Amino acid sequence: PETANRVNKAQFECQTLLRAKQYKSCEVLALFSLSKIEAQASKQQQASSQEWSENIEILRASLEEILGDCAEGQGRYQRAIECFRQAAVRRHMRATGSNGSTPTRCNEGPSNKALKKQPKVHVADGSEDVEMTLVDVTDSFEDSQDQRRENVQPVNEYRHRYNTRQRKKKQADGIMEDNQNTNSMDQQHQKSDPKMKKHQKKVRKQPNKPTEDHAKAIDTSIDFAPLSIAEANLSVKESRCHAKLGNFLEATSSLEKIGNEFKLFETYMEMGKLYTLVGRRTNAARAYVEALRKMPYCIEALEALATTGCKEVDVMEAIEQGIRARSGAYQYVFPESETNAGSQSDLLVPVKELVKAHFSARRYDQATALEYFKSLQSEFPNNPHLLLNIANTQCKLGDFSTAEATFQSVRRLDIHTIDYMDRYAFILHKRMDKNKLNSLSNDLLKTSDRRPETWVCLAFLSDLYGSKEKSLMYLDKALSIDSRHSFAHRIKGIFHISENRPEYAVMSFFRANEISKDLESYEGLVEAYLASEKYKEAVVTAKNVISAAPNNARALALLGITLSRSSSREAQKRAKRALTKALALDSTDLRSLLALVNLHLKDEECDSCVELLSRGMESLRTNDQDLPLLHTKLGNVYTMKEDYENALKHYHSAISLNPHDSDAHQGLEELEKLMRSLNGDTSVIAQVDNSADF
Repeated sequence: PETANRVNKAQFECQTLLRAKQYKSCEVLALFSLSKIEAQASKQQQASSQEWSENIEILRASLEEILGDCAEGQGRYQRAIECFRQAAVRRHMRATGSNGSTPTRCNEGPSNKALKKQPKVHVADGSEDVEMTLVDVTDSFEDSQDQRRENVQPVNEYRHRYNTRQRKKKQADGIMEDNQNTNSMDQQHQKSDPKMKKHQKKVRKQPNKPTEDHAKAIDTSIDFAPLSIAEANLSVKESRCHAKLGNFLEATSSLEKIGNEFKLFETYMEMGKLYTLVGRRTNAARAYVEALRKMPYCIEALEALATTGCKEVDVMEAIEQGIRARSGAYQYVFPESETNAGSQSDLLVPVKELVKAHFSARRYDQATALEYFKSLQSEFPNNPHLLLNIANTQCKLGDFSTAEATFQSVRRLDIHTIDYMDRYAFILHKRMDKNKLNSLSNDLLKTSDRRPETWVCLAFLSDLYGSKEKSLMYLDKALSIDSRHSFAHRIKGIFHISENRPEYAVMSFFRANEISKDLESYEGLVEAYLASEKYKEAVVTAKNVISAAPNNARALALLGITLSRSSSREAQKRAKRALTKALALDSTDLRSLLALVNLHLKDEECDSCVELLSRGMESLRTNDQDLPLLHTKLGNVYTMKEDYENALKHYHSAISLNPHDSDAHQGLEELEKLMRSLNGDTSVIAQVDNSADF
């Protein structure tokens, strides 16, 4: 009791130090406590009882877990893995009634003695709560496995390889006993080798009681399934350390061996993140759905499911189950409160509307998604999360001026916001606003330099100052922080296109599209394919977008632009049909308009071009950002028609709206040269110059 009280006090102080992130002090305190336990164990080695030995193992396991937390906090992840593993082995040995140095393996199961020691838990069985042991719970799960096969994840092949590798290693060292799966040559070798026989005999004769070097005798390499929440928690910690080291195979294996009855909300979230990193989207979707069943307010799981291909109805069903479960918990924790499970008024977050909004965006129906977000914003005003989603959706719709105003509203509410600030930087870069972009970059650097958005913003700023190589370096820095930041991949592809490196652009856009299948990534990938003269790949990619969003204006425009690059007359006719349909769906789509105008110019259909551009200027008359481009294009068309007076007017209009429009200046100079070369009469030029409104 004296030793236990001392260790309990030490654990209490260690937790205080851990919360304060004083890892060195915590580690020293835990090591002193472990030394005290070892000294006490060596004194009472002969007279110690079985119960005392088991209690000592639990104390050791608790302190080793604390040492693992300290090592993880200091970034010594390999050391943390070893500590967590030792703590898990000690807890597992106590649960199975084993005192030896080797824990029970996954396929062996606990002994009968351990079954009697299992604590009682309450398991919902229909309308009653049935008192069962943990092993009874496991058996009931195995008995009903066929009925609920869809909820049980199959044993992963990577886990099987890992177990096989560990088994062969132990067979080679002579520690594991012969079993029926060992091949005949290994059996003969083990039987004929006297040294191995002697070593195995020595291992069998090791005492069950704890010794001074008992911690070193623990075999932590054998895989086993956790038998308690405490063991499962240690497996989660071990998995996080493996992930920090980049060992995603071992990280997933640590989580997959946890039984469903011991998987908590955080377990499923870790599994979802790991499965996403290794590209197992189906498994990730299953894990996130299970997470929502336990915590329906997890926005990270909801947003991740919108990109994994999961069905919206499955997400809604999981949220309904989660809401009912949380309502039951509220009645237990807050018995005096009245809750109506599943009612809209009882929800703390409007998760159902958020699901509809995010899944509408995934179907490329940005207009519907924007309606959902704006409806929520009217109910929850001045909400930065909703405003950020509104601004991001406005960017995807191409309404950059409104999106800029929304981003500014967010920064007035919270100047330290980082989410989606790289999209805001994209708008400022598009407007070539160095002052605002410089101010935004400074604010983001002060807030955090460990977020990819900060470095993407710096990349835009460097590009405005003409340093493209430095911009690419900043983008690489952003991707080193988060390799799955799709926007950074897309911007990197755009910069490669501008530097005439389409092969590199293809890789960047492909990676961005692999992470997040949005229209912007598809458009960049098609453009990169066309720049690389890979016409077939571009057409296939554009058709894939049409399959996913058949009535989307931008998808139709993408197909039309791709087909317009073909020299085939049939392909160009199909391109005209696609672009005309795209403009019918969205008259403000500038890319469709310009592509269709270029097709008509090839056929010298100047009247059709004038009509299209005039309609386009009417629909874009409030957006001064694109009007100079349309005026310049209309000036080019009038030049082809030899209507020089109207051509001069539109060139001057473009320059008055944007004095830095190089295309308008070039078109005006060429037109003046052409008119002088024809008859040397400059009266028309002077007349237009005098009447131009600057």
